[in-house]
Amino acid sequence: MLSIIFLISLVLGMAGGIHYGAGRIRSVYTGKVSEAGWDESDFRTRAFLDKYPSWKEISPVLLPLSRLEEQPEMEYQTLDYRGEKLENYSSINRFPFAPIQAETMQYGIWNSGDGTRESTLKLEYYRLASPKLAAPLMRELGRYYMNWNKGWMPQRVASGCFDELVIHDRGLHYLFARKDNQVLMAYYIGEENLEDHLPELEEMMDMLSGK
Repeated sequence: MLSIIFLISLVLGMAGGIHYGAGRIRSVYTGKVSEAGWDESDFRTRAFLDKYPSWKEISPVLLPLSRLEEQPEMEYQTLDYRGEKLENYSSINRFPFAPIQAETMQYGIWNSGDGTRESTLKLEYYRLASPKLAAPLMRELGRYYMNWNKGWMPQRVASGCFDELVIHDRGLHYLFARKDNQVLMAYYIGEENLEDHLPELEEMMDMLSGK
């Protein structure tokens, strides 16, 4: 009996390791907010971008924080991310049996005249195999970030672009959207409202979908 349990655990462990390793080698990191280029010297990066050419646009440049803040002179903070000095970061992941995922994180700082101000923007984008999977994933993101169904109920917003849209612009700013087989989560700390920037977010989703 113990040997059977051991063999099952071994097989599951090996399967999990293969799945994790296969996904890891498809992780690609861009460098700076000010540079949209990709390092295509790695054959895995080239293979991914050949298959998904629209993903060459994955970078904070796609939706810069300075555009939301209307601060063209904003400086992006340099930070140590995974051992590298980056002006924030972008990444893409393609795990077998899981959605394609992109993520960007930006930190901006500028002098507003009455002192130094800072802002933050995080975007998570998912493209799933089927539109039927998008709604459950959006709900899961909402539960993770906003504790949906645990004291706070999402207020949905009518949209001519998205199939479902939830915006929270009180204090911290959150946005959850789905369209076909795509899901978007935006988290923002700053003076603007995300609802005022729906055209930029719609444009970004269309670009990542390959349209």
